Amino acid sequence: MLKNKVNLHFSERNKMKNNKKFVCPNIWDPFSDSEKINKLLDALFKAKKNIGTAVITHKNLDLDLKAVVDVSRSALIKNGLDITQRVVYSYQNNKHFLSTVLAHPSSRQWIELRKLISVDINEIKKFEATVKYLKRLLYVDIIGIEIIDEGIKPIENKAMQISWNDIKLYYECPRCFYNKKRLWVKRPGINSENFSLYNANDEVLKKEFDQCRKKGVSHPIMTKNNINAIPFEHVELEKWQNVVREKDSKKFYDGGIRFYDQNTNMILYGGVDDIWINEQGELIVVDYKATSKDDSKITLESRWSFVIKQQISFYCWLLKKNGYFVHRMGYIIYCNALRERATFNPYEENLSYNHLLNFDTKILTFEVDYNWIEKTIVNMRNCLDKDEIPEPNSTCDYCCKYHFVLNDKEQIFST
Repeated sequence: MLKNKVNLHFSERNKMKNNKKFVCPNIWDPFSDSEKINKLLDALFKAKKNIGTAVITHKNLDLDLKAVVDVSRSALIKNGLDITQRVVYSYQNNKHFLSTVLAHPSSRQWIELRKLISVDINEIKKFEATVKYLKRLLYVDIIGIEIIDEGIKPIENKAMQISWNDIKLYYECPRCFYNKKRLWVKRPGINSENFSLYNANDEVLKKEFDQCRKKGVSHPIMTKNNINAIPFEHVELEKWQNVVREKDSKKFYDGGIRFYDQNTNMILYGGVDDIWINEQGELIVVDYKATSKDDSKITLESRWSFVIKQQISFYCWLLKKNGYFVHRMGYIIYCNALRERATFNPYEENLSYNHLLNFDTKILTFEVDYNWIEKTIVNMRNCLDKDEIPEPNSTCDYCCKYHFVLNDKEQIFST
């Protein structure tokens, strides 16, 4: 069976002329069962020691693909590995996919990555350009090649770095945003220890979903809510999840999903909690939230929920700008701490309590909205380019609450 499947993927291109007759095999191939591909993984591990860093510019799709192929070709051949990329047609879904197969022919072991080609095949130029872009993307992903993206070069000496928290700050108060990004004056900090329980909830969820990610299976909460998807496996996922990364006891602020906007000379970025992928090859952005309130009050109608929806929509936009196909819905996993229990006192004789804080977990969904993002980015750039400090938001505690106090002190010092 395995031999037939390998031969199918490595067949000549002329068998693809009549796409409607080609039935796409199962998209969900098991990457996680390392025993079945142990020889391939060993060969790939040896090959990666001799694979260099590829430099891409986004100016020419063919040259970018050639760059990633050139740095890896000799190492792959030396270790008996081969890569085949081709467009396949799914008769069942009536869609085209780009298939990238990394094979170890001597052991008949292989792994495959696929991405949906969202462009209509009748739009020939767009279709071909999308295929070329996806070829480079999947080639890098399946091997794990490090790249230097010279397409992200600031127009000035240094591009402005704008995180999701900066966007949220701009909406809260333009003056506080201006002070932070232009004058380097931040709001008073909040002790991160105040969120230790919240962060612990995030870590537990990430560990659970990482276990499912390794196995290539859905998490029980996904199955319970009829979500036909699995946690997304990607070489850059850890970077996307951590804006600040530590290496050799040093901190690097280069993480998160990042996109350089040439029009504003700003690098926009944000760190996601998790990403899933559905059967259509669309990425689903997921955010974890922990709270303790009446279950009926956990809705997406509050002002705070509006901010959460904007946050997830922004992350979806970043993924789209990086060339990924993104699901139109955003997902929020709410973990609500229950208060019904009398106690979890560790000295309680009734052992049925188990000294645990119980949570009720539910998933809320909404349709992502991109309409506000690009105009907000332009407005933020315009705000930073002005020499005058903008007026504060009338509801800002940091500006309006202490504004008159500061003015009084200025008058005292000036007399």
